[in-house]
Amino acid sequence: ITLYVLNTIGLVLPSLLSTTWIPWKILSSTAWNPTSAMMGEQFQVSEASTTAVSVQPRLADVDSNSKVVQSSLSPRQMLSNEKMFESFVHWMYREFSNECVLCFIELVQFKQWLIAQHPEAATEADIKCRYVLYPNVPKSSIVYGNYNKAAESPSSAASTDENPVQQVDRSKAVAHALYKKYIDVYSELEVNIGAILRQKYTLLDQRNWDIDVQEMMTVFDEVTAEMFAFMVPSFVRFRGTVTCDENV
Repeated sequence: ITLYVLNTIGLVLPSLLSTTWIPWKILSSTAWNPTSAMMGEQFQVSEASTTAVSVQPRLADVDSNSKVVQSSLSPRQMLSNEKMFESFVHWMYREFSNECVLCFIELVQFKQWLIAQHPEAATEADIKCRYVLYPNVPKSSIVYGNYNKAAESPSSAASTDENPVQQVDRSKAVAHALYKKYIDVYSELEVNIGAILRQKYTLLDQRNWDIDVQEMMTVFDEVTAEMFAFMVPSFVRFRGTVTCDENV
């Protein structure tokens, strides 16, 4: 009986360790718990949503000796701050989530390019641009290059005198390239999105993105919002640990 009890304990103990102790350690860590992170700085994170995710931090001090940045910037404000956003991109690489931020940048730039090419088709909401990247952010070679669909790679710089038909064809080629890079199953930088949403883009790609300009402007909005939602928890952790210049 004693041997049976010992064997039972030996089998159950690892399971208890993985289901109770390890999650407790993760949840109690300030690096993973946004309510206790940043040396006690309090955050109020809205309910998980693909359409509106915000972090509202309390104003924190900057330690001039350690240069640990605890900026009062919100995630959206961070996007337009060059030093902060570049540091955050490096942070995402450290967390092995680089596909989220890279996808986010290229999808935002695609929408901005479409608005610049077809301002007459853009709505007021489109023009306001929910996500505003800093002016000198590196440009996507897929979006801003003269994308060669047949070769599946960007070639020379985009022409500024394309006629409307050429612009529509190029927007379809760019949409296809972004799909193949981030959304297609087993793609180079496949992002984590739901199966239903992924299937939506698979069908669009099979139809050669046969949609009008207005639809094209918003076609990736759901994925963009999903990527931003994934970026917010990383931003919460990043704020309490990143080291950079005091002038950020």
